[in-house]
Amino acid sequence: MRFLCLLPVLALCACQSKPVTEMSYSELRAYAADLNKRCYEQGVKTKAELQMCVRQEAISDEANRRNAIETRRRIGRSLANMGAAMEASRPVTTNCSRTTWGSVSCTTW
Repeated sequence: MRFLCLLPVLALCACQSKPVTEMSYSELRAYAADLNKRCYEQGVKTKAELQMCVRQEAISDEANRRNAIETRRRIGRSLANMGAAMEASRPVTTNCSRTTWGSVSCTTW
C-alpha cells in the first residue's frame, strides 16, 4: 500500500542512474524501498511525515542526478576545448631538402 502512495512522487523524480520513466517495474519498486528505508533511518514515524520525507528524498535525488549530468557535460566540453587549444598551438615543423634532380622536397609535421 505504501508503494502505491509513492507513485505520484516517483513520477516526478529520478534515481541517480536513470529517470524513473526509464525504470522497469522491479527497479521502481527497489527505488521506492530505498526511499522508504532512508526515511525510516532518519526516524520518520507517521504516514504524513513519511510522505513528506520520501518526496524530499526524491527531489534531492533528482537534483543530484541533474548536477552530475551537468558536471559530466562541463568536463567533456573542457576536455574538448583543451584538446582543440593544444592542437591549434602545437608547433609546426617543416623540413626541406633538395633532391638530386634540383627540386625541393618538404615534409611538415
